[in-house]
Amino acid sequence: MPATRERADLAVVGERLWGFEIKSPRDSLRRLPRQVEAFSRLFDHCTAVFATKHLGPGVELLPDWWGVIDAGAEADDSFAWLRRPAENPGVDMGLLVQLLWRDEAAVALSDLGIAAPPQLGRRAMWRLLLAEGDPKQLQERVRAAILTRDPERARIPTRRFAGATAAVAAR
Repeated sequence: MPATRERADLAVVGERLWGFEIKSPRDSLRRLPRQVEAFSRLFDHCTAVFATKHLGPGVELLPDWWGVIDAGAEADDSFAWLRRPAENPGVDMGLLVQLLWRDEAAVALSDLGIAAPPQLGRRAMWRLLLAEGDPKQLQERVRAAILTRDPERARIPTRRFAGATAAVAAR
């Protein structure tokens, strides 16, 4: 995640950005408040997947719009939605555009009818995008850029799973 060391356990990119944080029975909830704050700035939907032992204290640390999945006890392999996520009311567009690589930001500007000078840096492009694009346009362009980028160029290994978005939405 830009400007923070927090990383979602699972990020699903499709028509929406979904972030999942998983807390197994061996995990603690010590970092959860920082993770909630960071993920709440970026993802359209967030869901915490808690081992049963973390449900009570974990849910208390989440905003009402976060989803909650009970992952069961250690010997249990069942999952159950306790609360489905709602739309994030506070996506930080400034943070969101920072997901764009320089070439992707140039394409996004071009899509908005703005020709970026070749010497323009990515931070300047991000500022232009924020000034000229509306939030829905920016969200669509960022998702499209992520979905079409070459995973081999990413600093963090990424995987693509066909149909993953449909599987998450169907639950």
